[in-house]
Amino acid sequence: MEKISSPYIPNENEGHPDHKEVNKIALEAISFSPGRWLKKYNSVENSWKIPLVLSYEITVYLKNYYTVDITDFIDIKIESLKKHASQMTINRDYAEVAKALNANRGAINLGNGKYGECFEVLRSTEEVIEKYIKSD
Repeated sequence: MEKISSPYIPNENEGHPDHKEVNKIALEAISFSPGRWLKKYNSVENSWKIPLVLSYEITVYLKNYYTVDITDFIDIKIESLKKHASQMTINRDYAEVAKALNANRGAINLGNGKYGECFEVLRSTEEVIEKYIKSD
């Protein structure tokens, strides 16, 4: 079994019902790892604590966040989003919305001409904070 170490989930305040449900289900699943209830199923040795849980913004700005420079990857991200054809037919092109959001976050937090992806830390350990977040 591959162990997930840092899941990324949609922000709980997103307006789309699918995104809200994914957030709720993911947080519930994460809360079970590790858990005493696993003893009942003889699975304790396969459980692990997930040290870092991040939420990301889609259309609703995060209030408490840190920014990652994604300038080198923005084209890959946009091309990937465009492959979700169902999301491109709803009154707006979400690939363009995402690019605009990332340009805005980049300009505000990283400097003009940069693209930024913002994440809210939902769960972390001091070790993870020191390694990944404070090192910026």
